[in-house]
Amino acid sequence: MFTHEELKARQKGIGASEIAIVLGCSPFSNRYELYHEKIIEDPRSLKSYMDKEPHIRWGRRLEDPIAEEYAERTSALLTKCETTLHNEHPLFYATPDRIATFSDGSKIGLEIKNVTDPSSFKLWGASGSQIIPEYYYTQVAQSLFVFDFERWDVAALLGGGNFRIYTFYRDHEFDSIIMEAGYAFWKDHVLKRNAPDPSEEFVNARARDFLKRLYPTVEITEIKLPSSLMKWVEIRKEGKTLAKQYADAASIAEAHIMHHMSSHSKGVLPDGSYFLRSIVNKKTYTVEAHEELRFTYKEK
Repeated sequence: MFTHEELKARQKGIGASEIAIVLGCSPFSNRYELYHEKIIEDPRSLKSYMDKEPHIRWGRRLEDPIAEEYAERTSALLTKCETTLHNEHPLFYATPDRIATFSDGSKIGLEIKNVTDPSSFKLWGASGSQIIPEYYYTQVAQSLFVFDFERWDVAALLGGGNFRIYTFYRDHEFDSIIMEAGYAFWKDHVLKRNAPDPSEEFVNARARDFLKRLYPTVEITEIKLPSSLMKWVEIRKEGKTLAKQYADAASIAEAHIMHHMSSHSKGVLPDGSYFLRSIVNKKTYTVEAHEELRFTYKEK
């Protein structure tokens, strides 16, 4: 999806697709993850999994057909555009899918979305409305801010056959919200190398998967875990027992524990119980052979 050089460049600021994370309205990531993506030595280690995600792969493949449909319906000339920094606030950047030029010479930005999850269709209003998911609106808002445009369109294909166009205009008050939140995140966390509080960021099971990517290796060492984690041990137990009611609880609890263990192979709790991290080689059967990080708990 991105080269190593592109990912390193993205570490120098906040992209339009990332501002929703900073504002706390992204269902796909959180500020803890974004912080580590900005400071890690090799950002590719956290992003390479995305290349295998079907919705991302197909989103890239269908970008051109969706763009062609938009051009046919609007008679706009579409061109691709490189990542662009804000002239006065280079912390903020945007990489639009296309720039649309009309017969009168006016230019607007275009964001292209291939929406495949049926559960999210309800978040999209009728074509011509301004009803789209909040996390995509923030992307449009920052793109308008970075390019100093007054209009930005979104071309969306829902369910493979429902094409819609949404038009948005610059909200200068929202520019201030973007700058305030972006600079605060950068100053308080990235520059100070101060990770956002996991207790505020680990709100779904994705955190656990992210920590496996953040700490992919196992050091044969032991770390004493704080007594404050005992509540997460109990939550993990309850989450495993009441899986249907609390499907994410155990994974969130493990994320808190894994955060404290980082790369250590063993984490010992005050009551003598401990967690183990180890690399397990998976043999090939119906899936490709691969290494998997195993995370286990042993009672005293």
